[in-house]
Amino acid sequence: MAAPKVRVKLLGIKEFNDGVMKELPQKIRGRIMRDAFKKAAKPAVKTMKVEVPKRLPSPKGRDPRPGDRTLRELRKSIGSKIKTYKNTGTTVAIIGPRVGDKYRSSANNARLTTIAIGIERGWKGRGINRFVRRGFLSARKQFPKDLKRQLGPAIEKEASRIFKKQGSGKNLSSSEQVAIRML
Repeated sequence: MAAPKVRVKLLGIKEFNDGVMKELPQKIRGRIMRDAFKKAAKPAVKTMKVEVPKRLPSPKGRDPRPGDRTLRELRKSIGSKIKTYKNTGTTVAIIGPRVGDKYRSSANNARLTTIAIGIERGWKGRGINRFVRRGFLSARKQFPKDLKRQLGPAIEKEASRIFKKQGSGKNLSSSEQVAIRML
């Protein structure tokens, strides 16, 4: 099962999108978008953490597992990663359990991503608990609004960073020089 994808197109600010963002160098535009995406992804991460079940449904005829330690670890491992592709300038927010050896269950050394997929699909005789899907559906409508709200402050932050660098006498990169000329 592939992860659900959300495509965000900022409508209503066509002049801004076509004018300022297209004219900015890709490096500056990428930093602005990464900053805005990072802040907009925080509520979605929080929502997904809340959706992780406290207990798993038990197999038929058995008592529920009391306070599964793995579920606590899974909740802690949920985060976001922001990636900007150099070729297209597309920025993507990836939200879910982190991968890597650091994020393994202390109970059975299984990857927490594997456990998340197992819970999502139902495993070992347990019922399906689609916590990722519920988190996605609840954050889907709010994410574009959060992104629009975070875009202005991200531009201001980047502009102040460039002006501060220029004011201190440090050499500006070519993309920063282009951005200064635009302002």
